[in-house]
Amino acid sequence: MTTDNHKRQQDSQIDDQIADCHRMIEAQSDRLAAQVRAGVDPAATQTVLYCLKESLMAIMATKAALAVDLRASAMKSSIKLRTMSRTDK
Repeated sequence: MTTDNHKRQQDSQIDDQIADCHRMIEAQSDRLAAQVRAGVDPAATQTVLYCLKESLMAIMATKAALAVDLRASAMKSSIKLRTMSRTDK
């Protein structure tokens, strides 16, 4: 697998994880609302929601960091190509 394909696959997996996290947050939010309506202590669900929020933020930070890394890699490749084309003349 080429580096570009690997990075695309990695980005796709991160997008899937972000979507999964959003779904879990929605489900836990519904559960929290039902617990509050029923008069049940929602502390455990609140903790789960907090953890999911923190996980989502970490996954999104990872995606941003990989995007920066990808841009840096592209810039290095571009510089290398320009240098190579100058030496070919």
